[in-house]
Amino acid sequence: MDRYDIAVIPGDGIGKEVVPEAMRVLDAAAELHGGLKFEWTPFPWNCEYYLEHGTMMPPDGIPTLRNFQQIFLGAVGMPQLVPDHVSLWGLLIKIRREMRQSINIRPAKLLRGLASPLRDPAPFDLLVVRENSEGEYSEIGGRIHSGADEIVIQNSVFTRKGTERAIRYAFELARTRRNHVTSATKSNGISISMPFWDEVFKEIASEHPGVNTRSVHIDALAAFFVMRPHIFDVIVASNLFGDILTDLGGAIMGSIGIAPAANLNIEREYPSMFEPVHGSAPDIAGKGIANPVGQIWTGKMMLDFLGYGELGQLVLDSIEETLEAGIKTADIGGNASTREVTDSIIAALRAKG
Repeated sequence: MDRYDIAVIPGDGIGKEVVPEAMRVLDAAAELHGGLKFEWTPFPWNCEYYLEHGTMMPPDGIPTLRNFQQIFLGAVGMPQLVPDHVSLWGLLIKIRREMRQSINIRPAKLLRGLASPLRDPAPFDLLVVRENSEGEYSEIGGRIHSGADEIVIQNSVFTRKGTERAIRYAFELARTRRNHVTSATKSNGISISMPFWDEVFKEIASEHPGVNTRSVHIDALAAFFVMRPHIFDVIVASNLFGDILTDLGGAIMGSIGIAPAANLNIEREYPSMFEPVHGSAPDIAGKGIANPVGQIWTGKMMLDFLGYGELGQLVLDSIEETLEAGIKTADIGGNASTREVTDSIIAALRAKG
């Protein structure tokens, strides 16, 4: 029996509802497998914790999480109570940085049973590899003076190590898919960091002659996501570009509420963290109508990373079968409850046994 100790941080709002539902699906998948078991340990670190303790997580939070094999995270954020930059940097980014989760991956796929807002889209199935530790999201910069003389500087930081790591991982993934990597750039406008990015991409591309490549400026790439997303396989992007593209990826699927994500420590020295793209949606929290698909698909990505790709595919197939049956939450045109959607996915999964 393969046992995995998983730290669970449900977070805020609907995170508290969809995380337990996704855990039910993963437990059902483990039961179907027969040789797999998850041990779940929950942690109450969220905005309510911050209001009580003045911090998003305790001082020993990171050492505690390092004792687990993976981290399963829900949506975090309650902007009416805690500023977003406090909740984000106090928990999510803190974990990403201190666990060296240098790669973020997010898929976008035209799911069976879910209508895309695009008009008559060709089937698309793409994966964005986002550099997750530096780039435009560095903390280097500052402010000086005030009023009309105020100056604000925010520096982007691109290291060769971080850039190579993200691009190499994109090529590794492409070899398991359709052998095509697109690089998101903006070297015609960002005159230092992006030409450097392009140079590294060309160097690594030369090491993979069997993989087709293309570099596309980020503004054109965003347009292509809308006009013809089916042409893409793996896209590799800097931290900011990847963040924007992946939200757009969720939108063209039909809802941010179904989009999953993984923050990977690809060296496997520390736990990786799996989280949905959607927010905490406080306006619908507690009503039992939150869409669990994003969190469940996120669990599928954890199965993939643990080496259970076939089992993960069964989970995704079960999601699509549920959508095809019209069992959907209100945000994507249905009237089912959170639990009803999850129950249907579990039933479809067990039927595969």
